[in-house]
Amino acid sequence: MALAVFLARFWSSRAKMAQPFPVDRRALADRDDLGLTEARIRGAIHTLEAIGFLNRGLPPKGSLHRMTVAGDLIRKPITFGFGAEFGPLFAAANARAERARVRRQGRALQGRPIVPVRTQNRVASAAKSSSPKDKERSGYVVLMGQLQGSAREATAGRPAVSTALEMALSRLEAARTVARGAESVFRAARAQDD
Repeated sequence: MALAVFLARFWSSRAKMAQPFPVDRRALADRDDLGLTEARIRGAIHTLEAIGFLNRGLPPKGSLHRMTVAGDLIRKPITFGFGAEFGPLFAAANARAERARVRRQGRALQGRPIVPVRTQNRVASAAKSSSPKDKERSGYVVLMGQLQGSAREATAGRPAVSTALEMALSRLEAARTVARGAESVFRAARAQDD
């Protein structure tokens, strides 16, 4: 069952479904998420073939063996395809997933304004000054643009970063002293029980 789920997830996409695929039992035996040995993978392949989930592909043309870089002969991989009954099921599942993906994207795009496509003038101007060194900085710059006058006034009343950091550190120190006091009371009560 684990091998069938793995193969279905990996090879049943619309682009890959019609293509034959190899099942490398040596590589799959090393996967912790499958938890199968090489012998169990071999048995699972035979079982999946027997129930019609997998169809063995045509043998490769020519020799059944190929030469490795080291000069050894190894057997060419056997390719498989999904059974005729399962192809339409995977196609329907892919269509459902595609419709759900389109719905999610549609919801995400609903709040966004439609931006017109820019002309090549923008590309030419971007090529002139693409380096951050070429850009001049004036005033306060924040992530979403420049800090306007009203926003600058709103941040003026806030404590400086060092002051805020000092306040946070003092709150942390106070919490530590309270925790130490509670710990010493707990130890004293435990010592009396012993």
